[in-house]
Amino acid sequence: MIDQRLKSILEAKGQWNADGVSRKARGRICRRCQRPVMVGLDADLGGMPTACDLTPLTPMGEVAALFNGQPTFSLEWLFDHYEIDFRDSHRILGSPAGSSPKADVLALHRCDTQFNESQTADSKVINPNIEKGATPDECPF
Repeated sequence: MIDQRLKSILEAKGQWNADGVSRKARGRICRRCQRPVMVGLDADLGGMPTACDLTPLTPMGEVAALFNGQPTFSLEWLFDHYEIDFRDSHRILGSPAGSSPKADVLALHRCDTQFNESQTADSKVINPNIEKGATPDECPF
């Protein structure tokens, strides 16, 4: 068991949380809808645990997600792991969805929401294909 004082310091810095989500994003299967998601903290300090759909968005897809009340995030591969970063208005205007060769723009996961083909793009960083039979403990990426 971790000391409560140490736990509160690590949680405040965004380096530890009770659900096991860390800054290094990893793939999981949503327990409710069984779709693949990417889970991780969305910032270095004070990051919130975030689950994103694995469907990269076009600029129109990002607009649709924002109008639907779904924040958007960038997903980048950094040396040996993925990281999720919240996209505020400055990041959206400065680097529209699909413009960076190193990052995909993903929407916050909602089980009841799917985007149509005109709102999605090919991935630059991830392969969202999940092998049949994968369980939440056996995500293939």
